[in-house]
Amino acid sequence: MRSRTQYTDNTIVDCETLLKILEETRHHGWAKTNEEYVKCVVGYAVPIVSPDRELIACLGVSVPAARVSFAELDRFIPPLQRAAALLSQTILQTDSEDGTLEDT
Repeated sequence: MRSRTQYTDNTIVDCETLLKILEETRHHGWAKTNEEYVKCVVGYAVPIVSPDRELIACLGVSVPAARVSFAELDRFIPPLQRAAALLSQTILQTDSEDGTLEDT
């Protein structure tokens, strides 16, 4: 099996741990990162989905851990989910003949 690159002390390189976190991410419907790729940077992301729940894109935010701790990230998830829902609606609008966006 190919080894995983460890970018920081928090990088998840153990396959079982990674699979567990992926399952938790699916269950919650959002993901968080705790200095796993860049030291002193935490972040979270939520999906942007189509009406039939297909993944279109993701909306994510990364912040310095000195400004927002990993534990504090949870309070930002609901506003990010609302923003993702609005983006989903906007992305799925169709162009009219005059170039303006229409609601679908």
